[in-house]
Amino acid sequence: MTAVLVVEDEALIAGDIQRALVRLGYQVPTTTGTAEKALREVELHPPGLVLMDIKLRGKMDGIEAAQAIRLRFDVPVVYLTSHSDEATLVRAKATNPHGYLLKPFTDRELRTAIEVALHRHALEVRIATRERWFSTTLRSIGDAVIATDERETITFLNTVAERLTGWGQEALGCPLSEVFVLVDPEGERVPSPVAAALAGSVSVELPPNTGLVVKTGRQIWVDDSASPIIDEKGQVLGGVVVFRDITERRELEARVARTERLASLGTMAAGVAHEINNPLTYVTANIDFSSEGLDEAIDGLRRAAVGGGDLREIARVVEQLDGLRLALSDAHDGAERVRRIVRDLRKLARGDEQPRAPLALPRVIEDAVKLTAHAVGHRARVRLDLGPVPRVSADEGGLGQVFVNLLLNAAEAIGDGHAADNEIVVSTRTDAAGNAVVEIKDSGPGIAPTVLPLLFDPFFTTKPVGAGMGLGLAICHSIVGDAGGQIAAENALPFGAIFRITFPPAEVAAASVVASTPSPSPGALRGRVLIVDDEPQVARVMERILGASHDVTVCHEGREALALLERGERFDVIFCDVMMPNTSGMDLYAALRARHPAHVERVIFTTGGAFSGQAEAFLASVSNAQVTKPFSAELLRALVQARLEGAPKGE
Repeated sequence: MTAVLVVEDEALIAGDIQRALVRLGYQVPTTTGTAEKALREVELHPPGLVLMDIKLRGKMDGIEAAQAIRLRFDVPVVYLTSHSDEATLVRAKATNPHGYLLKPFTDRELRTAIEVALHRHALEVRIATRERWFSTTLRSIGDAVIATDERETITFLNTVAERLTGWGQEALGCPLSEVFVLVDPEGERVPSPVAAALAGSVSVELPPNTGLVVKTGRQIWVDDSASPIIDEKGQVLGGVVVFRDITERRELEARVARTERLASLGTMAAGVAHEINNPLTYVTANIDFSSEGLDEAIDGLRRAAVGGGDLREIARVVEQLDGLRLALSDAHDGAERVRRIVRDLRKLARGDEQPRAPLALPRVIEDAVKLTAHAVGHRARVRLDLGPVPRVSADEGGLGQVFVNLLLNAAEAIGDGHAADNEIVVSTRTDAAGNAVVEIKDSGPGIAPTVLPLLFDPFFTTKPVGAGMGLGLAICHSIVGDAGGQIAAENALPFGAIFRITFPPAEVAAASVVASTPSPSPGALRGRVLIVDDEPQVARVMERILGASHDVTVCHEGREALALLERGERFDVIFCDVMMPNTSGMDLYAALRARHPAHVERVIFTTGGAFSGQAEAFLASVSNAQVTKPFSAELLRALVQARLEGAPKGE
C-alpha cells in the first residue's frame, strides 16, 4: 500500500483529500500545511508520493518544496493547483513534476493522477538504473568510447577516451571533428568514421595505419570502428566510435618482425655464404690471374721491343692480353652477382617500415627464390609460373619477407630428402577484378582441418616448444594487410597446401619506360669533377674512370673539399660519400647550402648502404641523385654527362 503525503495549507481541503485517499486504498499517515514541515516529514518518513499544493503560506512555496524533495529524496510529486498565472506554471514545469491535479477533482481523477505518477517514476528509476549500468560499463571497459548525436556532437566519452585524446568532460557538446582528429601515415586528415556510419547506417572500420592527433598535438596509432545508434523504428539517433591505442602493439610487431626477419636470414645464412663464396672465388682468382698475366705480358712486350719487334712475340702477348680481358670480364660478372645478393639481403634485413611504392611482383618473388635456394633446394624443386600481373603498392622489404617466409614454410612442410620428387610452384596471375594473385603451392602433406582457422593467429604454432614462436604467418598476414591485400590458405588436391595472396593494383598515374644507362657520346662535354670519399681505393677507381674525360680532383675529407671551395674553386659535379669521419657528407651539404648554394644541386651522394637513422632521414629529405656502391663505370660517366648537359648556360 502506497503512502501519500498531502501538503495543503487549507485544513478542510487537506482533510477531504486524506479521506478520499484512504477510500481509494492509500495510506495517509499525516498531512501538513507548510513546505518546511513537508521537507522534515519526507526526511523522517519517506512517502511513495507527495501531493503538493503550489500556493503555500510561509517563506517557501510548493514549487520550491517540490524541487527540494525531488533533488534530495527522489520522491515523485503531483501538484495540486487552481488556475494559476503563466509565470507560476512555467516555474512549476521547470521542476519536472509527475502530474497536475486541478482543483476541484474527483476520486477517479485523483487515483488516475497518482497511478500515472507512480508508474512514470518507476520507469524513470529503471531507466536511470540502466543508464548508470551502461555508463559504468562503458567507463570501465578497456577501449575508448565516444558517443555523438546525429549531428556528430559529442554526448559521452569514457575515461579511456579522455586519457587517450587528452580531452576531459569539456569535450561534451563539442563537434567530434574537433576532438577526434584522425590522419593517415602521410599526415593527411582522414574522414570521420562516424559520418560514414551515420550516412550508411552500418558499422565502419578504420583502414590500417591510422593515427590519432591528441589534444597536445602528439600522434598515436589507433584501431577503431564506428557504428550508428538506431532506435527500434530504424531512426538514427547518433553514432558511437570505439577505439584503442595500438602504438605499443605496432612497436612490438615491428620488433618481432625484425626478429623474424633476422631468423629467416639465419636460416638462409649457409645458402647465402654459398652464393657469395662461389662468385668471390672466381673474382679473386681471376684478379690474381690477371695481375700475374699482366706482369708476364709487360715482360713479353719489353723482350719484343729489345729484340727489334718480334711479331710472333707481340702476337703471343696480344693473345695473352685478350685472355686477361676475358678473365677480368668474368671477375666483373662475379662481383655483380655479389652486389645483387647483398642488395637483396639489405632489402630483406631492413627492420624499419619503408615507404610503399609500385612494385613488380615477379622481381620480388625471384629475389626471394634466390635467397632461399640453398634452404629449399635439398627438399624440393622450385618452379616459377609467373604470368602478367599489375604492379602493387607495398614495402619491398616486407613483401620480400612474406615470400621468403612462405617458401621456407613450404620447404619445412615437405621435409628433408627426395628433393627430386617434390615441388613448390610459385605462380602469378590477374583475376577478373584486376587484382594481382600470387599462389605458392607445395607437394607436402597439407594442413590439418583443425589448424586452418588458426593458421594466422599470433603465437599459434604446431612446432615443438622452443622450435618456433608462431609469429611468422601472423606477421605475413599483417604485412599483406598493410598493403591492402589478403592472404589465405587451403589444402590442395590431391595433397599439399596452397597459400594465396591477393593485392589490389597500385595506382600508377602513367606507365614509365626505363631506358638503359646511356654512354657518353663522342662529343661529350668536359667538366670539373670533385670526388669526396674517405676510402682511398674507392676515390682512386672513380678518378680512373672519369679522369680521361674530365678534370678530376679528389678529397678524402669534407673539410678538405670545403676548403677548396672557400679558395674559389668551382666544380660542375661533386660526388660525395654520405658517411665519413669528422666532416660527413651531410655536414658538407649543410655548409654548401649556407655558403655556396650554387653547388648544392651539383652534389651526387654515394652510399655504401649502412646508415644511421639520421643519414636515412637525410637522404630521404634531399632531391639530389644518389648512387649505391658498388656502381659501374658506365653509370658514373652517364651521371656526369647528364649533369653537364642539363646545367644552365653560363653556369
